[in-house]
Amino acid sequence: DLEGLGDDCLERECELSDLAEGLEGHFSRVQQWWDQARLTVENAQVLGRSQSDQCDQRDEVIRKLEGMLRKVQDQKDEEAAAAKGRSDKLSAELAEVKERLDSSLSHHHQA
Repeated sequence: DLEGLGDDCLERECELSDLAEGLEGHFSRVQQWWDQARLTVENAQVLGRSQSDQCDQRDEVIRKLEGMLRKVQDQKDEEAAAAKGRSDKLSAELAEVKERLDSSLSHHHQA
C-alpha cells in the first residue's frame, strides 16, 4: 500500500523534523550553558588576578608603612640618644658648677 507508506514517511518526516528542532533547541541551550560557564570561569580568573593584584598592592602598602615606621623609630632613637647626650652634658656641667660653688662656699667660710 503505497499511499499508507507515503503517509508513514510523511509522519516519520514530521517526527524527525520535530526531533531535529528539539535537538537544535537542546544544543542551543547547551551552547548557552557552555558560554555562561566559560564566562563564569573567565570572570573567576579575572577576579582571582584582581584579588592577587589587590594583595600585591596591600603588601606593598604594608611594606611602605613598615619602612615609614622604621624611619620614625630610627629618628626617635636618634633624638632620644641626642637628648640623653645633652642631658648627660648638662648633668656634668651642673655637677661642675655645684662643685665650684661648694668649693667657693667652703673657701668663703674658711676666710
